[in-house]
Amino acid sequence: MIANKALFLFFILFSIKAQAQTVWGIEGAANVSTLGTSSIYKPRLGYAFGTYYAQHLEEQYGWKIGLQYSLLGARDATNTLGRLSYHYLSVPLVLKLYFADNTYAEVGPQIGYLLRAKYHETGISQDRTDVVKKWDIMGLVGLGYETDFGGNVGLRFGYGISNTTGATTGNSLVFRNLLFQFYVGINIKEFGK
Repeated sequence: MIANKALFLFFILFSIKAQAQTVWGIEGAANVSTLGTSSIYKPRLGYAFGTYYAQHLEEQYGWKIGLQYSLLGARDATNTLGRLSYHYLSVPLVLKLYFADNTYAEVGPQIGYLLRAKYHETGISQDRTDVVKKWDIMGLVGLGYETDFGGNVGLRFGYGISNTTGATTGNSLVFRNLLFQFYVGINIKEFGK
């Protein structure tokens, strides 16, 4: 049964049909992120930018894969000037389910590779790359809209599946990336028309 589902998903995501609308584009985003739901950290602003490849396979579904540089992290709740900066190279892969004209819901994983982690406060910058796990896996859900002029806008929520440091506070794991992302994409090239 699992093999049948995996095979079905493979054909949905990777089959190329003659009527498929396929595009390549660039994307920029504003991130609001934190590390878990503990009171230790507060949200911080960040950004993401990169490229994507997407297919609108049928009227009801499509998929999108991206490659982006993304700044995540958190502010220190005990020190108003302190902040953690996690710099990732991320690959989001989402299934897009269209439900009204060009409006869609999206769901899928995002895999991130840590490039650098730092703690900053006034006059101090400490490298924390060695204490943060290199790989981060998130589950993404979101809503988006494809514009008539060849772009898309959307809002995503990302929940870290992996614990960024492996550390715990009490009995709960709190050091996982949480992300709200507002993105704008512009299609650069359309294929298959």
